Amino acid sequence: GSHTTKFGIDLSRSITDVATSFNPNGNFLYNTDAPFDTGDCGDIIAREARQHCSLDSTTSCQFDSDCPGKGFCRYDPVPCSGDLDGDGTFNEPGLLETYPVVFQVIEGAPAATLDDKRLAFFAQDTWQASQKLMLNYGLRYDYSSYHLPEETSVPSTIPNGGAGADTNNIAPRFGFTYTPVPGRVVVRGGAGMFYDKLVLGFPAVAAITSGTQIGLLFPQGLGYELTEDLVEQVGIDAIKQELVFPENLVLRFSTGTTLETPYVNQFNIGAEWALGAHNAVEVDAVRALGYHIPLMRDLNPVVGKTIQGVPIHRDDQVGSIAAIVTVGRSWYTGLDLAWRWRNGGTWYSASYTISKSEDLGSDPLKGGISLPPDSDNLAGEKGRSDADHRHRLVLSGRATLPWWNLFASGVIQLASGAPFNVTTGRDGNLDGFTNDRPTGVKRNTGADTDLDPVNELRAADGLPPVNSLREPTFFQVDVRISKPFGMGGDRAGEAYLQIFNLMNRFNGGPIEGRATSQDFGEPIGQTGPARILEFGVRLDF
Repeated sequence: GSHTTKFGIDLSRSITDVATSFNPNGNFLYNTDAPFDTGDCGDIIAREARQHCSLDSTTSCQFDSDCPGKGFCRYDPVPCSGDLDGDGTFNEPGLLETYPVVFQVIEGAPAATLDDKRLAFFAQDTWQASQKLMLNYGLRYDYSSYHLPEETSVPSTIPNGGAGADTNNIAPRFGFTYTPVPGRVVVRGGAGMFYDKLVLGFPAVAAITSGTQIGLLFPQGLGYELTEDLVEQVGIDAIKQELVFPENLVLRFSTGTTLETPYVNQFNIGAEWALGAHNAVEVDAVRALGYHIPLMRDLNPVVGKTIQGVPIHRDDQVGSIAAIVTVGRSWYTGLDLAWRWRNGGTWYSASYTISKSEDLGSDPLKGGISLPPDSDNLAGEKGRSDADHRHRLVLSGRATLPWWNLFASGVIQLASGAPFNVTTGRDGNLDGFTNDRPTGVKRNTGADTDLDPVNELRAADGLPPVNSLREPTFFQVDVRISKPFGMGGDRAGEAYLQIFNLMNRFNGGPIEGRATSQDFGEPIGQTGPARILEFGVRLDF
């Protein structure tokens, strides 16, 4: 049979300047919504305050782990005398539980210049092996010269940084088309490796954040009367002059010692049948396995804490090393069913997808920087992907209306809910992030979350139990009415009215995942727009 061979080469260079900024006044993390209250004590020495289990005040403790089945470890009210706060009420106890647990200040001017030179080469051949069988196969190679500067590494006994360029990105591909009944039935399939482009994503984040450091202070454990009100009153610069962040309390950013380009091994098989003159049905199955997916990981995690609640790291000379590492995986399996009908300018279609998508963590470029609760057990983070909608139905079409040469088109979308991550809302592992999960709860369990540990947390905070969780479905109807008109010669135009979310349905999301929140399990936003009407005119010259 005949062959059609193609090959090519692509050379490019990009120079990108990136700069960003963070909250200049710092962030406070609390264990309670109760107002800050020092009572009439003045300075409180935290290490002299008694601690008890929240569900059994007779049991003394030092850490939450000392209270199995008895809630959290909490400070007793500290007895005070006099009226030091001058409110006319004497002998008010000091409430250490209302002090901030963690205060974060991000220092530095994060900026980077990314100078990247790219080389790509491909070769492809299409072979018409017979009248019914066509094969195509090829090979692609991609190279990026960009590598991270040496200063992106953190001085530590923990290996980090120093990632060089990735040079082995060779991607083979193969596909076939088989027509057992020409003009009526087509079977298609293929497999291949597909590389992503890494430079302007995750190394950029590493290059930028390497110019910053996060200082962590623990006001509750140290008895410091530091709150948002004080920062607002005297200014953050004055606060910084009085604070000293030891090296072991500063979170820094880096990368793993290697950064591999993420890629997907994809396999697909499908068939299409023509039914009569106007109908066609199609079925496609896809399996995609992702490798070297970028994740955030603490290379120097907390391994303990002092009696004041100050974290102790594996390398006790430095704090956490939040590193981008390319060790993630992803798994996707999907089945697509579709039907189409067409006659002239009128057409209708329906498609249904059932799928399952899993990975080891959220995209570090979305939703802000965070670390897994246990950076030594990334395999334990395997769960549903953030956008894992198991079922999706789409109906669409376009038709001529019987009045005034009008055309109508529309789309109806219906999808099952996406998962959400259930957390304690606290920083139990002292890494500066409040995404720790209740005991036994895995990542992104959503509506399938085991509610026993969740309700244990809520009971410890005096909150009512939750009997069920749900993942809100997504439903939206969009319509468009248009009328074409002529303007003489080859000039023409179109006036149209578009309505998005015709039913004005509230599609809730994301879901509040903090188990100790009053709004736990409820939508805190909207995943689609409210009803939008749009009128426009398009002119073609």
